Amino acid sequence: MKKTSKKSGSWRLIVSIALSLALILYLGYQIYSVNHDVIKTEYALDYTYYQTIPLQGFIVRDESVLTNDQSGVLGYTQASGSKVSAGQTIARVFDTAQQAAIQTEIDQIDKTIKSLDGIQVEGTQLAASAEILDSRINTAINQLLEITDRGHTQGLNSVSDDLLQLLNKKQVALGTAGSFNTYIEALNAQKAALVSQLGNSGAPVTVDQGGYFVNSADGCEDIIEYDSIEQLSVADVENALNAKTKDVACVGKLVASSEWYIASVVEQSISQHISKDDWVEITIPLLSDQVYRCQVASLTMDYAASKAVLVLRCSQMDGEVAKARVEKIQLRMNTYHGMRINQSAMRVVDGITGVYVVDGISAVFKPVEIIYSDTGFAICAYDTSNTDALKQYDEVIIRGGDLYDGKIIR
Repeated sequence: MKKTSKKSGSWRLIVSIALSLALILYLGYQIYSVNHDVIKTEYALDYTYYQTIPLQGFIVRDESVLTNDQSGVLGYTQASGSKVSAGQTIARVFDTAQQAAIQTEIDQIDKTIKSLDGIQVEGTQLAASAEILDSRINTAINQLLEITDRGHTQGLNSVSDDLLQLLNKKQVALGTAGSFNTYIEALNAQKAALVSQLGNSGAPVTVDQGGYFVNSADGCEDIIEYDSIEQLSVADVENALNAKTKDVACVGKLVASSEWYIASVVEQSISQHISKDDWVEITIPLLSDQVYRCQVASLTMDYAASKAVLVLRCSQMDGEVAKARVEKIQLRMNTYHGMRINQSAMRVVDGITGVYVVDGISAVFKPVEIIYSDTGFAICAYDTSNTDALKQYDEVIIRGGDLYDGKIIR
């Protein structure tokens, strides 16, 4: 019984010591916290914010549907959305689907051979200037990262191909890659075998004028006349926006002009912000991250409908716009550029709005000019004339109590 009592006493002593240490640590932390405020910081970073109006737009182009009277299987020689010249072959008509597939394979071999020849020639020429290739490789990598970040695939294949070519050129320039001649000879032999199977090269389908080629039509090409775009009513645009697309039996279509339009139904209050002939910027987020500069072709009020028809004109044609029809548009109304600051960092000292920043081991107050604010953040103007003003990459205090100019915080 005595042994049990001694053991019990030892445990009580250990527990008492542990509790005492925990209490000492807790009190120490509280004393430290009182004398040293725990601060949280964020860096002032360059930021651009766009105030936008969301629209639904119907895209109108100078386009014509391409037909073909020849019977057989089409094999396209141009990618949909590619730019073509007058007289260029866009497709070939074959007797069978197998022939069309063989021709596609031959075209791919030709493309590979051309690429390999270019790699060898340019790689040898740049052997003494590897830094040029390094710069181009870095540019291609950054473009690839931008494409993956934005979540769109536009340009992905092209940039990937460019990067692969540049990496191969770098190997040739450094002498770490052998000649591609053997591989090219094998490709030529494979091509010769395919050509013998093909029998004939197919009847060419050409275009009469240059423009952008699209390998399909959606049946909406004539809903709004290209030449009557500025005389639209609200009903005209709403009917177009609600029109159903359909498959059309054709070779495709040709967009002849680089000038295209977007027709939208908007609130009449938009006239307070823009008017005819104004220049604006738009984005089409689901299409690409491209910013399109447009001019207001017309802004027509329909007072009976309490709405208006907005028509924008743009001359930036590309392969994606050539294929698009009804899209969600973001119309940029105002642009604010400055430094993005957390709203919790804002303080008013002697009637002046500003923020505290970390300067060495102390806090320093810097006045700011807020040019735009929204939930959770504000955009502050740059003041290059004042060396003491807030600057990009300043460490801004967004949490900390009892701050004042010169307070030791670290």
